[in-house]
Amino acid sequence: MFETPACLQSCIYATIMSPLFLFSGGVLIIMLLSYYFFQHRLSQKAKLQIKVLSISLTAILIVGVTAYLSNMGHIPGLLNMELFAGAAAYVLSYLLAPVIMGLSLKKQPTSKAIQKFADAESKRLGIMTPKLVAYKDDKPAAFMVSGLKKTMYLSSGLISRLTKAETENVVLHELYHIRHGGFNFKRLFMAIKSFTVIGFLVPVPLEEFDEIEEAKLDKIMLKQGIDMDTVREKLWGKAQ
Repeated sequence: MFETPACLQSCIYATIMSPLFLFSGGVLIIMLLSYYFFQHRLSQKAKLQIKVLSISLTAILIVGVTAYLSNMGHIPGLLNMELFAGAAAYVLSYLLAPVIMGLSLKKQPTSKAIQKFADAESKRLGIMTPKLVAYKDDKPAAFMVSGLKKTMYLSSGLISRLTKAETENVVLHELYHIRHGGFNFKRLFMAIKSFTVIGFLVPVPLEEFDEIEEAKLDKIMLKQGIDMDTVREKLWGKAQ
């Protein structure tokens, strides 16, 4: 049974005025003000990190308020519903993403040499070897789908534009994505969005996550003498 509006308002006010909420809200405000006034002095990486942390903290605060209200009996069962929704979103994306992707693409024969290269590099990196799948699409693309079994997709447009060595560099770059676990972090953030009571107001910064991870992996590749910007320029005419 729902409480009266007056009681609910009083409880929300008490939650907002709690020390933990005030501290978290203060940190969030400082981060946003820092971004607004000093963004011209910040590096691109710092800007992205502040944005990601700000959005993450906002989601956590929303969940915290919801949990408190549910625990106090004002909105019975809401927290359990949110936790169930978040867990369901995480599990379903884990199970269904590979299936949906596999059904939506027109597969082509995969090079045994490239698969052999992926097997050897996966062993060197200490990760589970993904299945390589080539698919028909003139647009150059390479991406990983994470599920019960990780699958790497390479478009025919990418394979036709690159040499064998360049294709191997792309495959190695995708393998580093597995090693650094960015998939799980983004999936977790999507789950957080799913079980926030007003999650539709919390944007998921997937592009920001991708930019930070790409920059990190590019540095790792560069230490091995591989410049991924050269590959990108060949595929798209400029570094992406």
